[in-house]
Amino acid sequence: MAAPRRVRHRSRDVEGLATRLQRLSTVPSAPTPTPAPTRQHECVVCRDTKPKSSYPASPPTSACTHKVTVCSQCIASHIEAEVNGKGETITISCPVCRSHLEFNDVKRGASQSIFERYDVLLLRKELQTMPNFRWCKNAECGSGHIHEGGFDYPIMKCEGCKTLSCFRHDLPWHPEYTCDEFDEKLAEDVNNAASRAYVDANTKPCPVCRNAIEKNGGCDHMTCRRPGGCGFEFCWRCLAPYDAILREGNHHHRRTCQYYSSWSGADD
Repeated sequence: MAAPRRVRHRSRDVEGLATRLQRLSTVPSAPTPTPAPTRQHECVVCRDTKPKSSYPASPPTSACTHKVTVCSQCIASHIEAEVNGKGETITISCPVCRSHLEFNDVKRGASQSIFERYDVLLLRKELQTMPNFRWCKNAECGSGHIHEGGFDYPIMKCEGCKTLSCFRHDLPWHPEYTCDEFDEKLAEDVNNAASRAYVDANTKPCPVCRNAIEKNGGCDHMTCRRPGGCGFEFCWRCLAPYDAILREGNHHHRRTCQYYSSWSGADD
């Protein structure tokens, strides 16, 4: 009987071949690219070097001809300072070229709370140009009214504090006189009640020297004129000193004054 054939095992050789094939088929991985350095720019206001993402896509106004050189944070701070710190003035200029910011420019660059404040100031300014608009004569109120009745129905009632005022004379209502009688009394005697009411409504004592200051139109930024006066500047509405208002902001008006504004961004 023939002896069985011996089978040679080549497991080690097969394993070695598989390893060599795997090495040959493996494609070397590409080296990881080094990220390009982020471009930095210096803000011309704060002088900090910041990435491009810290700047707006365009200059503060459409009238600006210069490149974007002020960071978004500085633009927002500039608008805040202009809105809160310029008394009745609400014209805002580019911090680089002094071009005026339009409504949408301010909306784009300001924080939400400051833009809302700016919008209120614009509304108040526009209301004051309307012939049928009057401010409430209660100094503690600060509300305003558009009176549709005009001169034919001169009695106005504040919706906020219920104070009655005269549309025709822009004074607290004079219950003892009609408007025509009030005019007659003014012409007759400077010492009568009508004259006193007119004087009280159209003049105020200077907060410093007590000299009577008459307001005959214009804005509410008053000056006790020399000679005769002391030169003190104050707000007609609330008598707050204007040097502090111009230097530090509208939070120096009395809280009931229509120009009052809390100093800023605290709610942001």
